[in-house]
Amino acid sequence: DLNEVLTPNRRSSVLSIWTFYVAVAKCLHPSLKGLAISGALVLFHAIMRNPAKLASDIVRSKTVASGSGDNDSSDDDSKVMVQHSDAV
Repeated sequence: DLNEVLTPNRRSSVLSIWTFYVAVAKCLHPSLKGLAISGALVLFHAIMRNPAKLASDIVRSKTVASGSGDNDSSDDDSKVMVQHSDAV
């Protein structure tokens, strides 16, 4: 009789262990692998950035936000032309 060998308590234990294995091996492990790849790409991108350009961008954004400093950048002189059609 198989019911004597695999008691409900043993079956429950085996199924719990199997569920834990599937959750870790098939769900958590690929998720962590994807997270590691994504983190490595973000770090690689951050390392490859030019620190001098980042510093100048930060200084420029602070001077534009405060309204002080020279306004001789080409961004301030650009204008956008928009045509309005008469909607009748």
